[in-house]
Amino acid sequence: MEWITETFNFLAKGGVMMIFILLASIIGVAIVIERYVFLSKEKASMKKLFNIAREKIKKGSIRDIIAVCDAENSVSSNILKTAVEAYLNGASKEDIENSIEDISKIELPVLNRYLYLLGTMVTVSPMLGLLGTVLGMIKSTTVLAEKGLASPSELLAGIAEALITTAAGLIVAIPLLVLYNYLTNRAQEIIEEIEANVTEIILTISSTKSIW
Repeated sequence: MEWITETFNFLAKGGVMMIFILLASIIGVAIVIERYVFLSKEKASMKKLFNIAREKIKKGSIRDIIAVCDAENSVSSNILKTAVEAYLNGASKEDIENSIEDISKIELPVLNRYLYLLGTMVTVSPMLGLLGTVLGMIKSTTVLAEKGLASPSELLAGIAEALITTAAGLIVAIPLLVLYNYLTNRAQEIIEEIEANVTEIILTISSTKSIW
């Protein structure tokens, strides 16, 4: 457990800005975990849903798709349900497309939820580090102005604070940036898959029982 104490003492040398950098890292990691779990569940649910929907179409049980969507209760199921209901109600192709577009505006942003906050943590972390650097240099120059080189330990403490906060800000920001880009791309891929699969399902249904 000695390494924990040493790490804590090292971070403490970074001054008060280390508290805010640590807070940014905790928020960032929490968002990454939550989004990864959510998107993984959504992707798995989406694959299961559309596979079942295709089976229902083959069996001619189109209305059963709605019940499946209700049971699944996900972003993809809500969009598919709206499209299938519009089709079964005899809506035109244009009306179905409008229905899909309207529900997508409500449902799809859920996939990107909290990512803006993660992006903020990516931007803020190095800025907090930079602010800590400035504060550390101010402390060092103040010591130098008042005591000259008579108190090298105080002078070096300010320089250490400046360097530690800079490093900490970058250590937090760099991995969070990589994860932010990964989650953003993952969410976009799911959005594109949902749109493609819903379109395919509706076209398949319309080819078997044309209403358009």
